[in-house]
Amino acid sequence: MKIALSIGTSDEAVRFVKQLGLRHVVSGLSGTPSGILDFSSLMRTRTFFEAAGLTWDVIENLPTTHYDKVMFGLPGRDEQIANVCTSIRNMGRAGIGVLQYQWMLLGGLRTEYSPTGRGGARYSRFDLEVSQRMPAASMDWLGDGPYPHLPDRKLSAEEVWDNLVYFLERIVPVAEEAGVKLAIHPDDAPIPSFMGVARIMTSLEALQRVIDAVPSPCNGLGFCQGTIATMAGVDAVAAIRRFGGQGKIFFAHFRNPRGQVPKFDEVFPDEGDTDMFEAVRAYREVAFDGVMRIDHCPGVIGDNDRSHRSFAYQVGYTKGLMQAVEAMDDSTTAKGENGLQPALTVNKTAKEPPDYPADGENGLQLALTVSWQQDRDMIFAQQLGVNRIVAEVDRWDAETLSSVRNRVEQAGLKLAAIEKLPQSLYEKAILGLPGRDEELERVCQAIRNMGVAGIPLVSYRWTSPWDRQSEVVFRGRGDAVVSGYDEARPPRTSSSVEQKVTAEAVWDNLTYFLERVIPVAEKAGVKLAIHPDDPPVPSLGGVARIFHDVASLIRLFERVPSPYHGLDLCVGTLATMPGADVIETIREFGANKRIFMVHLRNPRGTMPSFRDGFLDEGDVDMLEALRALQSVGFAGPIRAACPPEMVGDTVWGHKARALDVGYLRALLESVERDGF
Repeated sequence: MKIALSIGTSDEAVRFVKQLGLRHVVSGLSGTPSGILDFSSLMRTRTFFEAAGLTWDVIENLPTTHYDKVMFGLPGRDEQIANVCTSIRNMGRAGIGVLQYQWMLLGGLRTEYSPTGRGGARYSRFDLEVSQRMPAASMDWLGDGPYPHLPDRKLSAEEVWDNLVYFLERIVPVAEEAGVKLAIHPDDAPIPSFMGVARIMTSLEALQRVIDAVPSPCNGLGFCQGTIATMAGVDAVAAIRRFGGQGKIFFAHFRNPRGQVPKFDEVFPDEGDTDMFEAVRAYREVAFDGVMRIDHCPGVIGDNDRSHRSFAYQVGYTKGLMQAVEAMDDSTTAKGENGLQPALTVNKTAKEPPDYPADGENGLQLALTVSWQQDRDMIFAQQLGVNRIVAEVDRWDAETLSSVRNRVEQAGLKLAAIEKLPQSLYEKAILGLPGRDEELERVCQAIRNMGVAGIPLVSYRWTSPWDRQSEVVFRGRGDAVVSGYDEARPPRTSSSVEQKVTAEAVWDNLTYFLERVIPVAEKAGVKLAIHPDDPPVPSLGGVARIFHDVASLIRLFERVPSPYHGLDLCVGTLATMPGADVIETIREFGANKRIFMVHLRNPRGTMPSFRDGFLDEGDVDMLEALRALQSVGFAGPIRAACPPEMVGDTVWGHKARALDVGYLRALLESVERDGF
């Protein structure tokens, strides 16, 4: 299966598709006065995509103006058929193998496009009652305008069938000679008639009939899974097996509506009625190796007119499903055989913290790190189906922290944690400088205030300086800007201390810090989660960095044991530690309940040089990482970190975060399935 998007010939579109990790595109061409897809135009478009490293596999939707007279059985249809045959020959010469067309005489139908979805996302809807009451509005659902021929009489189903068969009998032999597959799209919405004109591609029996009407290896389906799923009483997964088993799925649309005729909504792929994991398994079972295009998407807050955020989420989700299905089908490991043995010491004299999350929910929990003052970002999180927030704050008084929690909860979300105590609160404590006791008191008061505000968790780091990026700008997939580190190049903004601080001094300073802070945290009911050193180097700027390997993390929890002290486990940082086994480390610390929160990023390479990238392309098997977290019963916040900078994205990285969240959601849903 090859994931694709439908795009035009712009540099931005090409960069976006490549940054998503796609190598295939689908594109349509506008109608021409001649009614012919010109060979030179086809070659220009193909050359444009090939120069960008992309393959143009499918022409999507032959312009209806090229064959509308055929559909309606009007004079001039034979001339149109001759032109379509010329277009097919030109496609064959240009090496474009699939032509999708449709037989919807009055086009696609929707009756509403409004913010009715999760987080106020805009969903398109079809309601048969509304379409019958306001038919003209139903025809113009995406601004394409009415079709060229409004009916002056009723057209029966058999008339429409006769016109279709007449068309196929004349173009299929040409397609066979040209090596082009013809893929008919089912009628969307799949209702029997509209404005007196029959709609015939509305059932599985109709799809079989069109295949059988003109038998040919070049006559098959543009299998719109979403449309088929809205056919009354149809099981979309069974339909994949039925038509895929015949080798008749030439091209697929991948979406997941909720509801069937007479009323349905187009929703996010993780919330529709079809089991999308089973759908991908079915495509795999029938050996479908064609292009699967991500189809209609809900409207997401702040998105551009090309719906990049929404498409990024759906591409990530589809990628995650494909990875999970392949792993499940290929796996021979029995579920639960992980051989976990506790290996760390925990202070049992301290009271045990409540299991996270406190509301009793189980399972792995996706979270996003956002500024609590950015309402639009919290709405964005809801629209992606994320209901936990890890907040960034700049004030630590009880009133502000309570306001943070209240604002998050008023948005319908849950505040899982605060992202890192600021270094300014305790830098002297790290370096062992005069004034550290005053800093420690400020830290303790901040923790007390978190307890008063009911915030259960905060992360911190024990590094000074904090800089991790090299001067060089790393370029990733599709020329995306990614973070990274190269030991041969100094950090970009690193500062140095006047006197070097040794590893033992840093250890002593940390012990001094924890011996005073942890009792306060235990009393306040607030967990502390330390983030490993990033990059994991022995020293930086004259200050030793002590958490650059797994052994140092084990030493930490043995040195100052407490059930309120654990890891902000950064999978990416672990992956860049030479010799570290990420999955086994998760199992070891997770089995001892020392993982409180998780950062997911997926770099390539280990020290002395690495670069970050998208979650689906690094050295860590993210599916196995999540399976390991599930196997140890982890239920804290999991969030993607360090998203690459994508074309046209915001500073916060909405497109990249949507891609990551979609990918992780599919993996999380998969690991929680029975039998995985």
